[in-house]
Amino acid sequence: MAASASAEVVERIVANINGEIILLSELREKTDLMREIGRQRGEPFSGSEREALRDMIDEKIVLFYAGEKEMKVADSEVDQAVERIKERNGLSTAALETALNAQGTTMEKLRDTLRDQILIQKVTGFEVGAPQVSDAEVRIEYERRPERYMTPARARARHIILLAGERSSQAEFEQAHKTAERLLAELRAGADFAGVARKNSQDASARLGGDLGWFGRGEMTPEFEQAVFSMKPGEVRGPVRTQFGLHIIELLGREDPQPVPFDKAKDAIRQALERQGYEQRRSAWMERLRGQAYIEVLY
Repeated sequence: MAASASAEVVERIVANINGEIILLSELREKTDLMREIGRQRGEPFSGSEREALRDMIDEKIVLFYAGEKEMKVADSEVDQAVERIKERNGLSTAALETALNAQGTTMEKLRDTLRDQILIQKVTGFEVGAPQVSDAEVRIEYERRPERYMTPARARARHIILLAGERSSQAEFEQAHKTAERLLAELRAGADFAGVARKNSQDASARLGGDLGWFGRGEMTPEFEQAVFSMKPGEVRGPVRTQFGLHIIELLGREDPQPVPFDKAKDAIRQALERQGYEQRRSAWMERLRGQAYIEVLY
């Protein structure tokens, strides 16, 4: 009885869209899939089952509309999509089937999913289309938002690091601080920074005289970055404490943000405006379809 009751809960209907139902088990499978796709892309899915359900409802609505328009997907298109998956993952047909079975699904279910995805892309592309962006619109966007089209600030620095991280004892930190003060005094007395770094720095940059090359904001620890971007070229500062230890820093050069020439920015601006226009048109189209559909949510 307990097993039967559990199965009944899992299989309850959570939505009805134009007579097509979505089961709770399907919703949970969809949510797990979105999390897995996010993990593979390095973009974790932070949404809830309700967000996944909204996506599933929209898919059902679009598929229903495609059926009304008698749009179909040929088997050859599905075959090509399967082949792309095999090539991308370096799998044979047998290996793909084994992997699908391990995930609790089958090749037939994969083909059905791919067929739906292709059909959704087809009908959406046909109904929404690609917006046309004029040269004038590109120029207006470039001039209206100049702060968006700037080269990022960059800095080139070298450092001497004395490792005394978060797990270091107070005695280890104090010893590192004394050493840093001594090296800083040597540098201010005229010692060659690169030479001192080669002998004393405790990371891989030591062999390069502490040279870290060019880097932008967000590439270094916050404390290190704050110091670097407030320094003047040629200035030596320290000790600066980060999670890794104590740094003595010399700023070798800095490039402030500069406007990107229009000719270099225009293609990226056009693409961004096209994406924005497409999303606006798709959103309006989906809103119309939702208004025409029968949607009953039971979740």
